[in-house]
Amino acid sequence: MSLDQPLDIERAFWSSSGDQDFYRTHVAEEGLFVLSMGVMNKEEVVAAMGGADPWESFEIGNPSWVPIDDHVVGLVYEARARRSAGEAEYRANILSVYRRLEMNWQLVLHQQTPLQP
Repeated sequence: MSLDQPLDIERAFWSSSGDQDFYRTHVAEEGLFVLSMGVMNKEEVVAAMGGADPWESFEIGNPSWVPIDDHVVGLVYEARARRSAGEAEYRANILSVYRRLEMNWQLVLHQQTPLQP
C-alpha cells in the first residue's frame, strides 16, 4: 500500500487552509476533527475554513504510519506552523486517520494536541 497520497493530502490540508472546496473533497462525510476548541464535524470544519487565514509556513516532522487494515492508516507527526512572520509558532502532535475507497484516500479523523511553546 502506497502512503504517498495520504501524506501529500495531509501536507495540502496545511497549505490549503481557507480552501473550503479542498476540505469538502478530502474529508469523509463522517469525518471528525478533535481540536483544542472542541470536536467538529465535516460541515463545521468546512464552514470554519471560509474565514481561516492561510499558514505562511508549516513543517511535518517525524511522520510515522500505523497500519490499521488494508484500507485504513493512521499518520502521527509533530506539526510546526506559523500564520505570519510576527506570530508565535504553533506546535502540535497530530493524528490523522485516512481511509482508502477505491483509489482515493479521505480523512476520517484528525486530532491535534497543542504543545507548549
